[in-house]
Amino acid sequence: MGTHETDVGALLERYRDEWSASTAGSSFIAGARDGSLDLKSFGRWMAQDRHFIDGLYGAQARVIALASGDGRRALLDGLVALQDELDWFEEQSRGRGVELDVEPAEECLAFVDYLHTLAFAPLAVTLTAIWAVERSYLDAWSAARPGAGPYREFVEHWSNAGFRDYVARLQTAADEALRGASAQERTDAERAFRRVMAFEGRFWRMAEGAGSAGPTGIV
Repeated sequence: MGTHETDVGALLERYRDEWSASTAGSSFIAGARDGSLDLKSFGRWMAQDRHFIDGLYGAQARVIALASGDGRRALLDGLVALQDELDWFEEQSRGRGVELDVEPAEECLAFVDYLHTLAFAPLAVTLTAIWAVERSYLDAWSAARPGAGPYREFVEHWSNAGFRDYVARLQTAADEALRGASAQERTDAERAFRRVMAFEGRFWRMAEGAGSAGPTGIV
């Protein structure tokens, strides 16, 4: 990230095509939009995303200690929302007959393991990565709008105005941290963005039943 590119919007612009492919361009999201996604794949995704959210909760709880001001408040609010999300997953899984007590997939474990390393990274890197996780989720589900019948409730849940506001608050916090970061920290923040982008793409492919994409793209 160059000297004058001290905001995360520059990353979205630089990696526009790759970002689109790993979020809005996934076959999973296209299937949720047009109804071609089979319920088995969606159930697989629910079970794995439940593991992922649980891991993100633990990682974010540790990161909060590093933050301050508006950034800390945003992360704290996000932690409450993540707990609500876990409860919502339990409710939705019962209604759909989805078994959540399954082994986490390799793609899920690798992503969560990476998130836990963020507690040891500079704040600019950490906030960029957490923002990228949530922005990826928002962009993907927004691309699925309005959502096919079986998935419409989920699409609306993950593309609503409240979630957009939370992602915007994380972006503000990440931008502020980047402005005060060293050149090396900005480089590492860009690498974290790319790692999240690659992990997200692998996660969607796993949910589709495509299997592991291997280490390709994880930098």
